[in-house]
Amino acid sequence: MEAAVSPRHRARADRCARAGDHAGEAGAAPLPRRAQAAHALDDLLYTNVGYGTSEKVVIHGSGPAFPFDGLRKWTVSAYHALDQSFIHLNQNLNQGWSGTGYGDSGGPTFGDVGNGPVQISVVSTGDVPLYSTSVNTRIDTDDARDFLDPFLALS
Repeated sequence: MEAAVSPRHRARADRCARAGDHAGEAGAAPLPRRAQAAHALDDLLYTNVGYGTSEKVVIHGSGPAFPFDGLRKWTVSAYHALDQSFIHLNQNLNQGWSGTGYGDSGGPTFGDVGNGPVQISVVSTGDVPLYSTSVNTRIDTDDARDFLDPFLALS
């Protein structure tokens, strides 16, 4: 996960990363009932929080390794697409965005909806070179809410 982000996104991302400290506490990151229409999602910033690495290291004779430094990092991505189960986020560095990497799966993605960060998805997968798209499981679907209901206070 690459922590470099443009200065215009830093304040929002800091606020979302702090929300990650309390993501499992009831009410700390209210879950949306339903995602907004796809066109409304274009203007949100998406903050990914995780402990992943931004690169794999190939060790001669033993294959790839993914260094873990124990540091929580955050990145800011943009909206790309929405389907029944997933939100696809743009993490193209050439367009000014960043995203998730090896080891970030299971971490939260927050959308800053103006009145504070709201957890909208869980990092799931992405393109293999980590250059283009992050694919995150939505938490506003009926299936996701049925799974989360015994563990979290849902709004």
